[in-house]
Amino acid sequence: MHGGGPLRTASILEYLRKRDFAVDLILFNAPSEPPGFEDVLSINLPKHSKSFPARLVRNAIRFIRQVPPLVDRFSGYEKLIAKWLEGRTYDVAVVEHFWVAPYVDLLRRHAVRVVCNLHNVESVWLKGMHLPFVSAARRLEHKLLPMFDTVLVTSKDDAARIPVPSVIYPNAIPYREKPIRPPVAAGQPRIAMSANFEFAPNSQGAQWFARKVWPMLNHIPWKLIGRYSEQMSLGVPTGQVEDALPELARVDVAIVPLLAGSGTRLKILEAWAAGTPVVSTTIGCEGLGVTSGVELLIGDSPEEFADAVERLLESKHLRAALAIMGRRRYEEEFTWPKAWEKLDEARALY
Repeated sequence: MHGGGPLRTASILEYLRKRDFAVDLILFNAPSEPPGFEDVLSINLPKHSKSFPARLVRNAIRFIRQVPPLVDRFSGYEKLIAKWLEGRTYDVAVVEHFWVAPYVDLLRRHAVRVVCNLHNVESVWLKGMHLPFVSAARRLEHKLLPMFDTVLVTSKDDAARIPVPSVIYPNAIPYREKPIRPPVAAGQPRIAMSANFEFAPNSQGAQWFARKVWPMLNHIPWKLIGRYSEQMSLGVPTGQVEDALPELARVDVAIVPLLAGSGTRLKILEAWAAGTPVVSTTIGCEGLGVTSGVELLIGDSPEEFADAVERLLESKHLRAALAIMGRRRYEEEFTWPKAWEKLDEARALY
């Protein structure tokens, strides 16, 4: 299963291919070099221990240096990248994620236009997680984002959070036919959460559901779909799959219990594409322009969230109505071709 970040990046790459751009790639920690590109520079980052003491030490050093997480992880490769770029010129250079935004000066020497594809507003999700890097991230956003010719954001909400004008490029997934929904067998999970659980807001949301909401649902079977953190043990079935849609089509309700974050959640788009109704917090569905009771149900307290899940589990009619409206929103606004129209209208990349 691919996370939201790789899917957003893949949508940009496919857009450029469809517009006949020849594309070179600079990759960090790629498991393999993808075929079909002109040239690829692959940079292997040193391994970081995920143990609590190691993470504590890294974050203490970051706090002393006032550097947000991951910005330091991807820094220090200017000479290697500069050497690879010698003699090359580009119409556009696209920076994926704010983590590598500090390379903007270097890229500008070789590209007519430099674009930052802002998957999240770092200062916002850090604030939601109560992490001590909010001020450092905000300062860096104010310093670096004005240096780009174009900044792509996922929604109006994120556009209002950054110090420069931006182009809204919505998160989207490739067009998929609606999968056949098999009946949920007795004893099988009726609820699922699909996410990369190594991303802190997703892990936090899953733990909140497990500890605060699930007991009010009489521990009805549920499961986690996606990359799973060893530090998060909830006692429920887990699994990383190549394709989340068939898995989501096997349950009655998809949950998005996020308490922090920015951007928009592809996990909701995948559930809509699968024809599975969604229960989300307000933060979880932020930026999608939804109305509770139309495309999904919203619950922000444990009691509200549990009540929304119960309503769906008890009403086949309500599940069907939300599934139809969610699928319609997906088809009308959140497929790759629909998102590409936004880039064309704004002439954001050429």
